Parts: sequence; structure tokens; C-alpha cells
Amino acid sequence: MGLFNKANNLLSNESEFTIAGVQKNKEIEKTPAFESQVFHKNILFAFSDFIKKYKIQAFAIFELTGNYYTVKDSLGLNGKTIANFSIEQEKFNSIFKMHKNIVSVNINDFDFLSNVFCNMKELFDTLSFCKISSNYIMFCDCEISDHMLDDFQKIDNSNKLDYEMIYQDYSENENSCIAKIDFEEAIETFVCTNATKQLSKTIFVKSIFTEICNRFMFWYNSPFFCKQNDNYSLNLFIPSKIELPNELLLTHIIFNLKDILDNCAEIINIEIFKINQKEDIQKFLES
Repeated sequence: MGLFNKANNLLSNESEFTIAGVQKNKEIEKTPAFESQVFHKNILFAFSDFIKKYKIQAFAIFELTGNYYTVKDSLGLNGKTIANFSIEQEKFNSIFKMHKNIVSVNINDFDFLSNVFCNMKELFDTLSFCKISSNYIMFCDCEISDHMLDDFQKIDNSNKLDYEMIYQDYSENENSCIAKIDFEEAIETFVCTNATKQLSKTIFVKSIFTEICNRFMFWYNSPFFCKQNDNYSLNLFIPSKIELPNELLLTHIIFNLKDILDNCAEIINIEIFKINQKEDIQKFLES
């Protein structure tokens, strides 16, 4: 998981991949798709820059699991859409006519698309898909162009946080706080209630957690530092010059998770602590 590492990294199990009919060798360093990542303002081309540049509201990578496509990574999909996203390979292949790898369709043109996106129909009418390999499909709510694909491959969120910079810039923020948010119980409860029974619930738990992690990059103004953990939790550092009541922060986070977890958002576990020492910030983010 992560904030959409390079397409090459997402396709780490493929020996080669296809974009817009052109095959390219993957000879760059690969990283696991599900691993702990640190997200921050990146001097390179960041996923947040990619989203803003193309004014994207919904974006996803679908992965072929057995004979079904499921959500591998996403931003802008609600919980019920992710939990019910299980589309047979044959049905999805029917979208790509005349051997085209990039297509745009109306959401009502295919019954299975209309059904899986039934909770989001009011947000978009046209859907675009790109078959980037035999196992992966890119989804976007706007037209997918060759230029967009080039930019997508330039995304790099691999840099580590500069703790010295954090401390120098925000040491005067006496009301900065750290938070650890545990989503495991909330996500599993939601998945047990809402997910399709065709595939293992673990697939949908991971997918929903990825959506949650990706959204944190867009909820708060920079700087906002967030580390994703493998146990379905996030470590956050929030620099602030004014005191942030714990209840306000908790309410804000739960509110922003409602469309993903429904009422299950209220059972996420959040621990919030004040912090302003560089060593403590580093220790917390690396824990």
C-alpha cells in the first residue's frame, strides 16, 4: 500500500507492463506494494501534485485476484464501493474493445459498473480505464491521456522525513501533538457487514485502509506528517501554534471517515499526546 508509488512498483510482480500499447522493461528498483511508508511534502513529483494537476476526484488501481478485479489502491472511493468491488475478469475485459488499452465509458453503459458504483453515481457520469498490464487496471473519473500516464510513472514518495527540518521549523509550536490512530477494529467490523462474500475479507480490509491513508494527505494543509503502519494504524505529527482540543481533532477525523466506515468510524481508537522535542517526534514517527 501507499500513496501510489510508481506504476512500476505497483506492478512489482510483472516482468513487464503495457501502457497505451507500448511495452517497457521494468529494470528499476522495486518496492513491495504493502509496506510502511512515510508521506510528506516531496520535492520530487508527488502523488498529491498529480491529483491536483489533473483535478482528479476519484482514482484507483484495480488488481486481478484469481478471476476477479479488486481495488488495490485508491483515492476518492467510498467504503461500500471498495467493499463490493469484485468484478469478474471477463466482464472487465468487455470494456476494452478493439484492443484499446485506454477507454472512457458512461457509468450506465455497463450494468456491472452501474452496480459497483451505485453509491457514487451522483459524483461522476464518465469513467476512464487504462489496462496498464495483464493484472492491473487504472481507473480515473476524468480522461486518461498519455501525458497523464507519463506523469503517473514519475510519482515518487520514497524520500524519508527530514527530522532536523521538522524540529527547526516547528519547535516553536508549543501546542504540536502526535496521534496514533488504530483502524483495525473499525475496518474489520465494516467489512464483515458490507463486503462481498466472493473473496477473502482481508483483501477488502487492506483496500479500505489504503483509501483512508491516501485521504490523510488531502485533508490537512501542509505540513502534516503521517506514517502508515503494517498493523492498520497511522502515526501522525500535527504542528500547531494553538491548542487543539482532543475532542475537536477526534470529531474531525471521525467525520471525514464517515463515507468510508459509516458508523464504524466511531469505534476507531485514537491516542493523542502533546509533543515538541525533535527526538520525541522522530521516535514516535519511527515506532
